[in-house]
Amino acid sequence: MASEFTSSTTQDRRRTRAVVFGGSILAFALVCVVAFSIIWLVRGHATNQATGSAEIGVSGDEEDAIALKEFPTVPEFSFTAKPPRVSQPPAPWTISGSAAEQSSEGAILSLHKAVGTAMNGLDPKVAETAVEAFVLPGQGLTNFDDWIEELHEVRKAAQLPLSGEIEGLSSSVDLTGALDRGSTRNGLFRAVCIHEELWASYTSWQTMIPVVVCARMWWNGSEWKGEPGVTAAPTTVWANTQPFFDVGFKPVELRG
Repeated sequence: MASEFTSSTTQDRRRTRAVVFGGSILAFALVCVVAFSIIWLVRGHATNQATGSAEIGVSGDEEDAIALKEFPTVPEFSFTAKPPRVSQPPAPWTISGSAAEQSSEGAILSLHKAVGTAMNGLDPKVAETAVEAFVLPGQGLTNFDDWIEELHEVRKAAQLPLSGEIEGLSSSVDLTGALDRGSTRNGLFRAVCIHEELWASYTSWQTMIPVVVCARMWWNGSEWKGEPGVTAAPTTVWANTQPFFDVGFKPVELRG
């Protein structure tokens, strides 16, 4: 099933908000909504995109054939029923080098960097700035206002500031898996997915949330940029479990 820059559905996000962790429902809801919203906040409309165009940042049939490929069906994600880790996982995909390289590794590192920057402090303003820097210029951020408003409502409910640093709240992301879906236009376009573990702590508790991010990426001559647009994505999975490998992820080892 195609989704817009993420695998999380509205049902997933509602279910996430209902999780009780450490007796602090509202604070945990803040973390979860950020985690499952940041990766679908950049939206586009495939029906408005030119077909067959070689213009950088404008997807056509070739790009859609890669970005919209469906993923294998795996069991529904659950916070409470975590599958066992695979006892003998495949060798990790060793990724080194720089995000400023026209390669699958460069695209993966660029997307990982964008997500990590956006998640810093779980601040909507920080996320907005990070996504604007990541997306191709002039593409726009449709529906972004709705996402920001949702975060504001959660912060209001948790009696937290609507933006800015929150004392005692910290976050970090670990790249645990990656998937190169393919490329076209002589390597100028590439669709990739990454699996991140978002670690968040607030006052007396800590939690980890798996996050799956898929994106259309364009090489502009010096760096990878994201294109708002419909992108197929797998359901959220736990790292190094059988569903993780069934949807095509490879474990990642970062070097350099």
